[in-house]
Amino acid sequence: MLVLTRREGEGLLIGNDIRVTVLIILEKRVKLQLKDLENKVITCRLGVTTPIRGDITVTVVDIDQKQVKLGIEAPKDMKIDRDEVS
Repeated sequence: MLVLTRREGEGLLIGNDIRVTVLIILEKRVKLQLKDLENKVITCRLGVTTPIRGDITVTVVDIDQKQVKLGIEAPKDMKIDRDEVS
């Protein structure tokens, strides 16, 4: 599992076509925007693994007041980058 820290408005790119952006950080959950073939908003709870697509999942590992640690599980050959790197 790759763990990345993100703030509201920051995101990451999984592979070439899945963009995950942190919309709102709440006390025990986070709202994420997923952009791939669809554009949807999901709510992820602290400690719960949420499937994104196929064998790709996201887990909210920790929530601080202004940032969230997201654990991403994806195939080893799939690139995962922070928005500012991609």
